[in-house]
Amino acid sequence: MVRQVVICFALAAILAITGCTGGKHLSRLGGPTERLRYILIPPEERPSALTSGFDGHLNLLYEKKIKGSADSPIMVGRKYLTFLTTRRRVAVIDQETGHRVCQIRSRRGYAFAPAIVDSFLVTVRYSPFGQTQVINLFTGKVAYESTIKEIRTGPIQVMNRLIFGTTSGLIALSLDLNRLWNHETDGTVESPIIADGGIVFAIVKGNRLQAIRGEDGNLIWEFTSSTTISSEIGLGRYLYVGTADGRVLAVDKALGKMVWERPLGWPYRGAACEADDKVYLGCNDGKVYCLSAVDGTPIWDYQTGGVVTASPIVVGRAVIVGSNDKYLYSLDRVDGAMLDKRRLEGPIRTAAVHSNGCIFAACRQGRIYCFEGK
Repeated sequence: MVRQVVICFALAAILAITGCTGGKHLSRLGGPTERLRYILIPPEERPSALTSGFDGHLNLLYEKKIKGSADSPIMVGRKYLTFLTTRRRVAVIDQETGHRVCQIRSRRGYAFAPAIVDSFLVTVRYSPFGQTQVINLFTGKVAYESTIKEIRTGPIQVMNRLIFGTTSGLIALSLDLNRLWNHETDGTVESPIIADGGIVFAIVKGNRLQAIRGEDGNLIWEFTSSTTISSEIGLGRYLYVGTADGRVLAVDKALGKMVWERPLGWPYRGAACEADDKVYLGCNDGKVYCLSAVDGTPIWDYQTGGVVTASPIVVGRAVIVGSNDKYLYSLDRVDGAMLDKRRLEGPIRTAAVHSNGCIFAACRQGRIYCFEGK
């Protein structure tokens, strides 16, 4: 009997050290987890991609095979990348080498893009119960856990709050997962939510755009589209959304009034991005469009060989965007001329990211690529 007790305590100690208790663990493949302390750069410290001096040529630095394709927006940090994979795991990649630093696992997997707050990873487990976890990146152990059945989006951090889209609106939690406020609506929030200056913007029930105060969850304004909103929310001087009948709408962020609309003829899915009074977006017709941010006037368009669902990014003189035709395109942001393109192993459905003088892109064949972005 004594021997059995000793063995049980020994096994418990091993599981605690490795972070494998309860079916969750952190795979330590790149050294101590303390290396992950600065996984994300605070927005105010991030260098502007517009001033990178990038000339548009996609010079490959390395290509790495990963377990599962990037299935969520890629988050960048001082040294690392992190994203949800198609295997419903959270992977952390070293930017310099492309080696996997660690992987957060759960038996059921994770449902939405994660968020990282300080040294904690905030995830929602894939289950009928919407189990939310705060995982300590130093140890791989679950620090806080709560079951919130109605969650439908990954979290964003606003004013030290974790805010999620739910089946009935929005919910704000503290880092230890105590409820701070609920914003009730008569519809589900399923599209990714965004924030700007403490204001949260969400698409409700498919056709309503709402602005909610991040501090207390109070509604500021609501804009209703005549048709379903098919895209994610793009952020610039205005909010940009696409509709199912092929229009682009620009909505005033402070007042919730439509400033202009522009018919494209085809819907788009990703988020538009803005730079130097121009709006860039990829469309279901396979084109990348550039519109005036002032009034929506078309400036140029470029035809790719497949549907474009990834959101474009602007780096230096180039617009970088992937297509389902397996090519990553670099287009001149002034006139739309092709500067370069690179064929990847699979369709590209996740936006590229720019960090530390490099451009990172992932494809659906389980690979991540690093291109020179200086």
